[in-house]
Amino acid sequence: MKTTDKILIGVAIFTIILGLGHPFIIKYLILSDKSFQELGTVGDWFGGLSGPLIGLSSFILVYLAFRLQGEQNRQQQIEFDKQNKILSLQRFESSFFQLLTFHNEIVQALWVDYNYVSKREKLKRKKEGGKEGEMEEYIKETTEGEQSDKREYFSTVYLMMQHNLKEINLKSVGLSKEMKSSLSYKESVAIENYSTVYNKEQASLGHYFRHLYHIVKYIHKSDLITDEQKKHYAALLRAQLSAYELVLLLYNCLVEDLGYPKFKYLVDKYDMLQNMNGKLLLDQADLEVFKSKKLTEDCLNED
Repeated sequence: MKTTDKILIGVAIFTIILGLGHPFIIKYLILSDKSFQELGTVGDWFGGLSGPLIGLSSFILVYLAFRLQGEQNRQQQIEFDKQNKILSLQRFESSFFQLLTFHNEIVQALWVDYNYVSKREKLKRKKEGGKEGEMEEYIKETTEGEQSDKREYFSTVYLMMQHNLKEINLKSVGLSKEMKSSLSYKESVAIENYSTVYNKEQASLGHYFRHLYHIVKYIHKSDLITDEQKKHYAALLRAQLSAYELVLLLYNCLVEDLGYPKFKYLVDKYDMLQNMNGKLLLDQADLEVFKSKKLTEDCLNED
């Protein structure tokens, strides 16, 4: 009980005692030598005083009763809010961990059988239909294959991007060093490279990244948890991603209508690339390209 309440209760008790007991105090302590007939006028005056005193004490007690009831209501509201927060968190976690389960099921179902040219040799052979000893040149290609499943799928897709980048670089031999070193050129190469591989693996990569995007969006849009809790659950999701998934996420967020702009904004906001291994980037400038694309939350409302 607060000190103020204790003082008010003391005042109320004192006024009740004073209102009821002051006639006896006056008669036996102050005017003990007077008869009851002589105290009539004094009694009328003190009688008029007793009513206000008792009324004051009644007001104080009623006020304290309302104060106590209000405090109890506040405590009940606090308990209700706590229970509501717990229920809200349980509702969020139920959906969140179910989404994580679906995410892992998608990853477990991914696989790719990828054949690529690992070596080209210029050789000579006897020309078909030619004269005796007549030779022709030809290119011999050595093909190697990669088959992956589960999370190794992403390392194989990464390998596809490495090989595709070599093809892009061969086509750009005639470009100047200044052009090749520009950030805009680096961006165009990264987008072209990922887009080419994505088109080949659209069924798998598209499904994977759409679902990953909706998990992060669910965290961001939820009104069941606080902003700090959103960061916590985004970190839990980030911990589920392998090194190659994080790298591919970066490239996915560079491409218009794939991860850019909506997913890019959420990846930045929740620092989803925090644990990315920068050494896996196909070009170290790709991270600079990624950081140069600044976005606001308004992009999430775009059609």
